[in-house]
Amino acid sequence: MCSETEDFAAVLLEPIIGAGGGIIPPEGYLQEIRSICDRHGLLLIADEIQCGFGRSGKMWAVNHWGVEPDIICLSKALGGGLPLGAVVASSEIADKFSLPVPSTFSGHPLACAAGLKTLEIIERERLWENAAKVGTLFQERFEELAERHSSIGDIRFKGLMGGVELVRNRETKEPAVKEARDGVAKLKEGGILVLAGGLSNSTFRVQPSLNITPEQVNTVVEAFDRVLATV
Repeated sequence: MCSETEDFAAVLLEPIIGAGGGIIPPEGYLQEIRSICDRHGLLLIADEIQCGFGRSGKMWAVNHWGVEPDIICLSKALGGGLPLGAVVASSEIADKFSLPVPSTFSGHPLACAAGLKTLEIIERERLWENAAKVGTLFQERFEELAERHSSIGDIRFKGLMGGVELVRNRETKEPAVKEARDGVAKLKEGGILVLAGGLSNSTFRVQPSLNITPEQVNTVVEAFDRVLATV
């Protein structure tokens, strides 16, 4: 596609797709995208708004594949609960801006203070390491559930960026849309907050706090076990 037109300026992607249901790229995919961008003079922009700041088990999700983007978009976890976003660019790109880019609410003192403290805590406690360890536990525990619940069609975890996909039939992979919707509601009644994602909204998006403990993982999985038996 790039060889047929000069209208492309950049490739913008999520290293791990969040709202799509925790979609993890196959090995070599991001490296090939980086190679294509380099061959055609395109920028590679990584949207790490969901998967950044340690959620994937590394500080940045792109670190899993050794890919260095030209621009990274950041937000959500950065603000520690307050609205805050940032764009990080290579010096080659940043140096093109001779004057500060104006923005009505840029540099908000309270949000920036929260962001600095959030970064301090993430780095001090090395929360990406807990995300990696506990994410592996989630994967293992949900695989155990899949042996008892045929509605589990796929389990995807990279750190605490997870997706548990429900199907009505593992052979046809027909999405279990109603079951996922009912499951979200029943989990909420039991104190577990999850969202449904994916193309058909049939995937539980499992993205808990980075400091979640193994004991809390067991509590969450036990709640899923009870709910999956009823939907």
